[in-house]
Amino acid sequence: LPTVKHGGGNVMVWRCFSHDNVGLIYHIEGIFPNIFKTASVKPIHEKCSKLDCNNYRTKSLLSNISKVLEKSMYSHIYHFHDNSKCLYGRQFGFRLKNFTSHALISITEMISGAINSGSFACCVFIDF
Repeated sequence: LPTVKHGGGNVMVWRCFSHDNVGLIYHIEGIFPNIFKTASVKPIHEKCSKLDCNNYRTKSLLSNISKVLEKSMYSHIYHFHDNSKCLYGRQFGFRLKNFTSHALISITEMISGAINSGSFACCVFIDF
């Protein structure tokens, strides 16, 4: 169960519950300064008339120090979870070298393998 308390104070993350062990509980405390949360939002014209607001998209520009801190935090958290094997091996989408197309290939291979062996194949998709 991931738990996040927003608002600058404590951040608690509960993760790594597997079938055979209770897992690890991580407690991270810290404050990310408000100045680093501020972005300059610029409208970018994409197509057609410049008079129509629907032809623009926004681009948020963060400070360089904020980008460096975010990248550093991401790197530490990603490597920690990768090394501790907290993430399910078939988790696709946001993991390095595990694209959503790999998920489609994997499920296709499982279904075709079940059909070839005469087994029953069933698939349930849940999106939150």
